[in-house]
Amino acid sequence: MGSNSIQYSNLDLFILGFGGFFCIVWATGLAVPKTKNVHIFGVLFVLISGFRLSWEAFFLSGHALDAPIFYFIPLPFTYAIGPILYLYLSKLTRSDWKGKYVFVHFIPLLLMMNLWIALFFIDTEIMVQLISNLQNLSYTKRNLYDWLCTAIVIGPKISIFYYSMLIPIYYFKNRNTILESLPKELQIFSFGLIIYVWVMILADIFGYIFSIKSWYQYSAWSHSIVAILVYWFGRYRPETLLEYQAIIHKVRYAKSKVSGLAVNEIILNMNQLMTEEQFYADEDLRILRFAEELGISMHQLSEILNQNLNTNFNDFVNQHRVKAAQKYIFDEPNRSLLSIAMAVGFNSKSSFNRAFKKHTNMSPTEYKASLRE
Repeated sequence: MGSNSIQYSNLDLFILGFGGFFCIVWATGLAVPKTKNVHIFGVLFVLISGFRLSWEAFFLSGHALDAPIFYFIPLPFTYAIGPILYLYLSKLTRSDWKGKYVFVHFIPLLLMMNLWIALFFIDTEIMVQLISNLQNLSYTKRNLYDWLCTAIVIGPKISIFYYSMLIPIYYFKNRNTILESLPKELQIFSFGLIIYVWVMILADIFGYIFSIKSWYQYSAWSHSIVAILVYWFGRYRPETLLEYQAIIHKVRYAKSKVSGLAVNEIILNMNQLMTEEQFYADEDLRILRFAEELGISMHQLSEILNQNLNTNFNDFVNQHRVKAAQKYIFDEPNRSLLSIAMAVGFNSKSSFNRAFKKHTNMSPTEYKASLRE
């Protein structure tokens, strides 16, 4: 493709370039000494995401054909985004990455670096041809080389999707995860963001596979928007980072085993705090605060709940809330269910209905009607 036939897109260059520049500046700010609470992998993730957005801007705007070498320099490093994300999550949720097989996660990065070196020394025209193929892919007329070009570009996106899948998998497999102790607002934001990112990544992948440019174009744009949203949320909730760090500190340095603890006495105290002191009525009650009241770590409390009561903290609290609600319904039949829900610590009628149904196999309305029979 000659330079006179290049289709430039200044809109792509502006939107993605701005997002990339924004992330790079953000990462630089996170790396300054005063922000010691931010782990290096978090800084690397933001930084490499910024370079990736700049790389996408360079490609989608058409300028990659003018200087293909600058398109291929960052390409191998995009394969590091997924593993770095996993490293960061590993730090946040459980422990440091250890073991002799850590290098396996970086094999795609090493392979792509070797490919880049080979192309660099063979012929830069191959790079131009590859970029040209990517920008003019036809789903119905692809040959093996075209599919190889597609695989090279969507590889990092598949990697990011795979590693991001580990977030909810770890959450639902390990009820004592750090995420469980965070405020509901932060949980909703985190999982909403994950789902949004999944949708955009899948649109990106299938856009390249089926040659639908608008899909991977708008997906790339959305990454700039997400970066700004995450930054804005951090500014809106500046205590969030500190909350993460406080919980991480307690989990990492607290004793993880409950051996030596008077477990039966702790369980008795747990129920006493709920029934006599009505801790359940606090809609903002979180596992960290409850553990401190018991004089144990959050991790130890989670272990006791999981192993001895076969439940997690949210279900434990909701069970007591439902019991209290049943008593209210019996003692005050004329009181509204919404008022009762708020009195026992639920922040909405829908969450009250779900918890009530889960623990009694009846809705609050059905339970109230059953008392009249």
